[in-house]
Amino acid sequence: MDRSEEDELHHGGCSGEGTGISKEAADFLSHSLGATWMAVDLADEAALRALREENAQVAASFRPLVGELGVTVREEVVAGVAVQYVIPPTLAGQAIVLYLYGGAFVCGGPEDDFHITARIASQTELTVCVPRYRLAPEHPYPAAREDVRAVYGALRGKG
Repeated sequence: MDRSEEDELHHGGCSGEGTGISKEAADFLSHSLGATWMAVDLADEAALRALREENAQVAASFRPLVGELGVTVREEVVAGVAVQYVIPPTLAGQAIVLYLYGGAFVCGGPEDDFHITARIASQTELTVCVPRYRLAPEHPYPAAREDVRAVYGALRGKG
């Protein structure tokens, strides 16, 4: 992408009109492209903290989008792991969608992808379960995988 295309994308060229994507998606891309998204040395605590803060700031700009969807958020513990349930106003059944937020098991949390999980819950009319798995480097591999497997196993046991 040359500089003029990048400037157009950052300054309203990605309005969603005529692009085949929604205005919300265009806004997300516009905001996300303003983030640095640089590689981080996980041993550098300050850099990791900055990455996590930047991730949360980008996500925070989209939280108002979900108010219109009427979902409910409930925090629980499943198989020893804290989870966030996102529940639609109308349930189509008892199935549960297990959603793993982005962040490469290093940063992020359910709140960061709330704009996604709220839409999944609303569109599918199913409850979405988002584990708060342990993050590296504080909890090295396979901690996150173990948390996810524990939640998955417990949810499978429900039906």
